[in-house]
Amino acid sequence: MTDPRQHIIALEILRVLDQCEGYMLKQEALYHQSALSVSPVLLNSEFMGVLKFLDASGHAIGIRPELGPVKWKITDKGRAFLATA
Repeated sequence: MTDPRQHIIALEILRVLDQCEGYMLKQEALYHQSALSVSPVLLNSEFMGVLKFLDASGHAIGIRPELGPVKWKITDKGRAFLATA
């Protein structure tokens, strides 16, 4: 991730997930919590792009049930990334 804004968004998403202390957070709640600390306004497309990167890179895990919203959780790799930021 080379874009500074994407880096900021990724850190904020990971911070929010880390504060959940192992519990999973619904995607909509994650977006709204992350958006509180990102300026200018966090676009859904930006959020989804960074979230897709975090999932693919193993920093966060999204559980996609057949019914209901996607829920997210930080991984150990995500915590390590957050600790070095």
